[in-house]
Amino acid sequence: MAENVEWNDAKFDLVFDLMDPEGTGKLSFNDVKEKFLAKALRRMGHNPTDTEIEQYLNDMDTNRDGFVSKSEFKEWNKGFIEAFNNPEKSLQMAVKIMFRACDLNADGRISKDEFRQFMSKNGKALTDDELTLLFTIADKDGDTSTLNLEELLCILRVGKLFSQNKKK
Repeated sequence: MAENVEWNDAKFDLVFDLMDPEGTGKLSFNDVKEKFLAKALRRMGHNPTDTEIEQYLNDMDTNRDGFVSKSEFKEWNKGFIEAFNNPEKSLQMAVKIMFRACDLNADGRISKDEFRQFMSKNGKALTDDELTLLFTIADKDGDTSTLNLEELLCILRVGKLFSQNKKK
């Protein structure tokens, strides 16, 4: 079981400064990719694509200037650690990241085709009938052809329950 991780501002400053040796006060996509995210995610057994790393960067870059400032870095990581220490928040954060990865055209909705591509890419090919069933079960807004964030969370919870019952 993971222990609670305690970080303070000084630790965040140190990590940021190690990633920003030139002292610019901001990190670029490549800084985040090469010095932080890719290494951390690979240690957890995940080999992130540039698109996935860009999604993390977009989460951190709250002022949308294309860089991550020290304060943005601290706030994002504090939220990440809080989520890491809280299973429900961890699930919500993972769903948001998954949603962005699925929403290929960035319209705020996941189409069946986008969901199929994501699942197939991750080794879980779905039939048309399975997709229709999932989208119908999760539907909360009357649009069974797309998913919003809340509906994706519903699908993941149903999948988790199904997996747990299958093991019994």
